Amino acid sequence: SSFFASILFLIVFLVYEKKNSHPFFQLKVFESQFFSASILCSLFFISNIMGTFYISNFVFQDTFAWTPLEVGITCVPFSVGMLFAVKSFPRIFMKKISTFHILFYSNIVMIALSLLTNFVSTKNDFYFVLVLSLIRGVGFGYLIMVLRSAGIMSIPQDLTSDGSTVMALTGYVFMGFATAFFTFLTVVLMNFYHIYPLTFEPTNLHAVQIFHIIFNLSTVMLFAAMVFSYRFKNWEKTIEKGNSL
Repeated sequence: SSFFASILFLIVFLVYEKKNSHPFFQLKVFESQFFSASILCSLFFISNIMGTFYISNFVFQDTFAWTPLEVGITCVPFSVGMLFAVKSFPRIFMKKISTFHILFYSNIVMIALSLLTNFVSTKNDFYFVLVLSLIRGVGFGYLIMVLRSAGIMSIPQDLTSDGSTVMALTGYVFMGFATAFFTFLTVVLMNFYHIYPLTFEPTNLHAVQIFHIIFNLSTVMLFAAMVFSYRFKNWEKTIEKGNSL
């Protein structure tokens, strides 16, 4: 009911924004196919990251018996990887490397890392998780940076502020959506395996299996993003022509 209520409120909000002479942001930003594609791709990439972070914390601490400190440390390499991506991205972008190629190859890396998580199955895989987390942070950082840059550059300058607002707002919404969606999937899987009460205790033989299934399902999000990323194949040529439809 909460999901349908949120959809209803979203529709009401969009109708209000469209009729309001001083809207919170201009809906015209979505007239750009590249901006809209960047928002859709962000949905899938953020869903992949946030949806898997949630279940990982439970499995690492409850199933693998890692300490809270160790579980927290697994997130540090991801942040370091993102920082590296943010700092190095301007140099890569200025070298005229194709926007599509950055998206494509970064996404390929993300897909490979998600699939490699299937080999994380015991408490002894701590350092392997750290390596995956680091590279995953780099890949995600490049993906988000190129999407935001290409999205903003694809709309008129007078709509830049509105575009930045939309990207920030949708980012937070996608985080909440991903956490809720993958939590729902986790509960469904636990019910499927008749795990009552819902727990990831080491005695639960299906805990790691559910962990792998969730990661594999999140990989589907990355394949979906790959489809929309093809919109950027001729992005540079379109921007040069001044046509950002």
